[in-house]
Amino acid sequence: MRAVLAVVLAVALLGVSLPALDEARVKRTDVRVGSELEGLADEMRLLQRGDAAVPSGTPGARVATTFSVPHRSWAAAGVEFVSLSTTDGGRARFGWRADGGRRHVQRVPDVRLSVAGPSDSLVLTTGGRHRLHLRLVRTDSERVVVVARPDV
Repeated sequence: MRAVLAVVLAVALLGVSLPALDEARVKRTDVRVGSELEGLADEMRLLQRGDAAVPSGTPGARVATTFSVPHRSWAAAGVEFVSLSTTDGGRARFGWRADGGRRHVQRVPDVRLSVAGPSDSLVLTTGGRHRLHLRLVRTDSERVVVVARPDV
């Protein structure tokens, strides 16, 4: 009888603690992704302010960087997506959603951004380290950071 009572009590405690654990995983993932994106925005700002821009299509200042997306684990929720895109005014806009969490949007109004490739946004949907190239170009009178995935 004691063994049955112990099992029932353990299952009840586990059932009560799992939602709190899931919420903590989502919060941890949101903080990690937000921090990674802020670091990426800082790299874009440094590139945009510190290097000489070249006409589009010409090789010029470039930064290779790595962006880490958390894997699902006991300590972190997985990530549905992380996106790098632009607002209507061409300013950088980042978005993400942790599995089980809400959608976040972070605007970077001091960075003009363009995404290289067939789409107007760069979307990461798998956990792990992703290589990104940032390049500074001049379009008309503006300095624009172009982001690309060299391995895709």
